[in-house]
Amino acid sequence: MDYPKVINTVPANEQTDVSPNLSVLEINFNKPMSNGFAFISSYEELNYRNGYWKDRNTFCIKIISSLKPGKEYIIYLNSPDKLFFKDTDGKPLLPTTLIFKTKKS
Repeated sequence: MDYPKVINTVPANEQTDVSPNLSVLEINFNKPMSNGFAFISSYEELNYRNGYWKDRNTFCIKIISSLKPGKEYIIYLNSPDKLFFKDTDGKPLLPTTLIFKTKKS
C-alpha cells in the first residue's frame, strides 16, 4: 500500500534555529490529500483550530502568538486512533512526529 508521506516542512523537521517570529508552519505531502486532519500539540501557539489546507498537498498551521525563544516544539500528525490525514484514495498518513526548536533571543 502506497501511504502518503510528509516530504518537507517549513520549518524543516529537526531544525534548531527557527525564528520565534514564524507566522505559519507548512507541511507538504507527496500526494493530494483529503480535507481531514489531526495533529496534537500541547502548545497554545500551535492550536488545531488554526489548521487549514493551502492546497491539496500543503497543510498549514497559523501560529496565533509568537513562538517562545529557545523552545523545542513537537507536533504529532495523526495517531494510532486518529488517522484523519488521508490521501484522496483514503490511505492514512502513518503517525508522524515533527520537531523544531526556536532560536534563543
